[in-house]
Amino acid sequence: MAHLDIQLLGSLQISLDGNPLTGFATDKARALLAYLALESGHPQRRDALATLLWPDQPDNKARQNLRQTLLYLRQSLREDECAETPLLLVNRDTVQFNPAGDYTLDVAQFEALSHACQQHRHRRRESCRPCLQRLEAMAALYRGEFLEHFFLGDSTLFEEWATLKREWLHREAIEALFTLTDYHTRRGDLARARQAAWQQVELEPWREEAHRQLMRLLAMEGERSAALAQYETCRRILAQELGVEPMAETTSLFEAIKREEIQAEPPANGLPPAPTRFVGRETELAELAEWLAAPDCRLVTLVGPGGIGKSRLALQALEEHRGLFAHGVAFVPLDSVTSAEFIAYTIAKALGFSLQGPQSPDEQLLNYLREKEMLLALDNFEHLLQDNALESSLVEQILSRAPNVILLITSRERLNLREEQVYHLEGLTYPEIDVSSQDAEHYSAVALFAQCAQRADRRFALDAGVLPNVLRICRLVEGIPLGLELAAAWVDSRACSDIAQEIAANSDMLTTSLRNVDPRHRSLRASFEYSWKLLTDAERACLARLAAFQGGFDRAAATQVAVASATLLAGLIHKSLLHADATGRYTLHPLLHQYIAEKLGASGEAATVYAEHARYYTTFLEQQEIHLTRTSRNQKGFSQPVFLPVEQEFGRLGTKRRIAEASPFGDHIGERQRAPSVAMGRIPGTGPRGRAGPGEPLPLLRHPLLVSSRCSVVRAGDRQVEHRARTAKIARQTIDPAGSTLSPSGPLPTSGRRLGAQPGNFRASGNAVRTDLLPD
Repeated sequence: MAHLDIQLLGSLQISLDGNPLTGFATDKARALLAYLALESGHPQRRDALATLLWPDQPDNKARQNLRQTLLYLRQSLREDECAETPLLLVNRDTVQFNPAGDYTLDVAQFEALSHACQQHRHRRRESCRPCLQRLEAMAALYRGEFLEHFFLGDSTLFEEWATLKREWLHREAIEALFTLTDYHTRRGDLARARQAAWQQVELEPWREEAHRQLMRLLAMEGERSAALAQYETCRRILAQELGVEPMAETTSLFEAIKREEIQAEPPANGLPPAPTRFVGRETELAELAEWLAAPDCRLVTLVGPGGIGKSRLALQALEEHRGLFAHGVAFVPLDSVTSAEFIAYTIAKALGFSLQGPQSPDEQLLNYLREKEMLLALDNFEHLLQDNALESSLVEQILSRAPNVILLITSRERLNLREEQVYHLEGLTYPEIDVSSQDAEHYSAVALFAQCAQRADRRFALDAGVLPNVLRICRLVEGIPLGLELAAAWVDSRACSDIAQEIAANSDMLTTSLRNVDPRHRSLRASFEYSWKLLTDAERACLARLAAFQGGFDRAAATQVAVASATLLAGLIHKSLLHADATGRYTLHPLLHQYIAEKLGASGEAATVYAEHARYYTTFLEQQEIHLTRTSRNQKGFSQPVFLPVEQEFGRLGTKRRIAEASPFGDHIGERQRAPSVAMGRIPGTGPRGRAGPGEPLPLLRHPLLVSSRCSVVRAGDRQVEHRARTAKIARQTIDPAGSTLSPSGPLPTSGRRLGAQPGNFRASGNAVRTDLLPD
């Protein structure tokens, strides 16, 4: 279907699929199209349209002219080529421009942006970044006056309608340009400010406010003579058009320029220079802008693990908010502050404020901030939380005594203050499946890796040869910017395939030798170590025990296996070390899992934790077996949801060999290469490794620490569950480091043979049941 583009701001321009339409028989046809497009919300009666365009004609003649004009219009729009979705909906009584048609209309876009600004919740439009972006879009759309140089001299009704629309659009455009001129001036972007001011003067030469803005900008740029000349131009136009003299404010500005009192003032900017080009995070920046613009926003905390990019995002957010606050924005790094009592000194230094006098530093800073309107970012706050009682913290005092100061804080842990809005930051975007080089560039994780790799090796190119391994690296680090930067630094000496392989084996290769990098960010291990030190003893013990889980887990499993209370789990979530999804399941970053697995191994608790892990899931399997048995008796066949509890747990446990090798007592439970399994039937319509796929079976249970000699057999669609033997007994027992497995009935031999499930123990029909050992 052809796309119609209608531009009514400035000269009337109509195009179809990018090709200008110029074959309109009359101006009335173009006028009819403009009117119908703008009033497309409801059908227009034919007699009203005839009166609008031919007010001086008899009714019959006017209706005949309308029929003829509609015919010309439909021919010009090639309505016969888009019969499925016509642009004009015509019947005996009414005509309507189809709002569902494939078209764009600049006036409709302009009106929508203006309405969005009016409805948006913010303190002031002048300090609201989302609304300023809308004003920028409105200014770009406004090429000129509505239907410029287009008139219907014999249709006063149409001209009245067009004049009202023109005046409203003109007023909205002038107000948008005035606001943008002031905004760019505050940011120090004088070139863009002057451009917006000139547009105002061109649209409305007698607008004194625009002349004053232009005079001031010229003076700030050192063009004193041009500024004085602009005053004379303003005075002459006012005399000619309105017969008045300039206002006192304009004359005072003129005198100040003559005395050379107007100088360029550098905008308030307490921001350090960005070390590299910012990549991605468009969604995060847009959401933060919405939060910071809200009238009730006082404190936003960017929370995430080390290396996730909190500081860089905060710095970029401040850069985008320059010019929106009367007293500017400021970035205060706190990583070198060792105690909460030094926070006031650090903030004062960043603001260029000297502390002196008998009052305490906190009190002096609070008095300074009391009347300020600013956005203040405090970076790396987590290590100060334990040292700073929240009842009397400086942060809380700023919130209560400096009402126009908004705080943006980065921390690995939330502050738990009433005013706090927590923004959880995750990794950069990356594709879950392999994509083409062209598509991959749209993912921010891939873009960041490529940028860093080209700094390390200018010959690096994201071609088809290296792309699969780059995507694998992005997935292994789950889009963590620090991990991507550290991995990309190796491309000058290592192939991307080698880098990916080493990361999968051990994250210790993710290091840098750069001297000007924060010690906490010189490796992922250093980042993990820093977070580890901030934990309490109970949190460290709990986190280490969670290494027993190779995939997701729920609260019940964490409670029994890791002795994790709800409070401990919540604390680890708040400190960005554990993630909880909407279903209540918990997950760990795979590289963090490598780190805490080492901690578990060094704790001396590994054998006990892994045994408890096996015991918990053996009990779980037996409970599900009972449930499946009862279900088979009560319903005809099985639906897939019957198996979801099983698949939810065991679809995330990983391969048998991986867990067996991770277990410190793997040598005592048989050969690692032959780690045992519980095998149950498969459900048609699902894919391998827990992924659904059309017509493919799904192994329901595959736990490497469970033993089954003759397993339950489930065949999807059957009404029965056949029990040939009880499932998973041995792993339920306590395994001691000496190598013997104790059961209630006495010791059992520790041979590899007894741990291996025997093929052929299954009686089944069709392909619904798996009868092998589910090899890796």
